[in-house]
Amino acid sequence: MIEDSSSAHSQPTPIHVADDFEQEYPGSSRLASECLINMGVTWSTAEPVFNRLLAVCGGMTKALDALEKLDYVQRMPHPSDRRMLLVEITDTGTRVMNELLLRLHAAEKEWLDVLTPAEQHTFIELMGRVQARFQQLQNSFKP
Repeated sequence: MIEDSSSAHSQPTPIHVADDFEQEYPGSSRLASECLINMGVTWSTAEPVFNRLLAVCGGMTKALDALEKLDYVQRMPHPSDRRMLLVEITDTGTRVMNELLLRLHAAEKEWLDVLTPAEQHTFIELMGRVQARFQQLQNSFKP
């Protein structure tokens, strides 16, 4: 469970996980997960860059082909646009994702235990600043 404390008119603020996160994901670290979530959010603000790269290399189609072959997702026709497809996670995909989330959150704790709690808080703050800069510059990227 993720809580986004930012608003549309303010500087991006760090994303925090819910208070019961460690109970929901035994073996996890709330603080380590917040560090990595904020790092991920920072990179996701560069989505226009990644979208252009995926469109150029066909990476999304290859990824969906592999996921569909494993029965993790299924493609369905778009109801109003024949040029598009909808992608839906299958029961198998949901089961695997939930198993991986438990393992991921436990691993996050181990990855970040090299930093003290104070350093992890600083890391979150710094990633927020990087995220804000990405947002300022994202429209100026030209492939």
